[in-house]
Amino acid sequence: MMDLSFATPLHAVTVEVAGAAYIVDLRAGTSVALNRAAALIWRGLVAGQTPAQVARELAAGFAIDEPRARADVAAFLSTLVARGLVPPALAEPPPVHVG
Repeated sequence: MMDLSFATPLHAVTVEVAGAAYIVDLRAGTSVALNRAAALIWRGLVAGQTPAQVARELAAGFAIDEPRARADVAAFLSTLVARGLVPPALAEPPPVHVG
């Protein structure tokens, strides 16, 4: 299985202000406000979890089913890829193994 964890880009920092979390892109001079679900996803990725692991944690933490959690993680990853905050490979679904 491919390791899809990533290292936080040097140009991105996480800032928490008054209970709200933001990803600040120092290169672009922009920021992304994170709701509770997005913050959980980002923190999981930064901690080295794979998207699948993050989706399981999201499902458990928000009492949603795993397919919805995987879709939510994928949608957020697409946003992060578009902003250059995660590599495109991280947003690609893992290969399906037929056995």
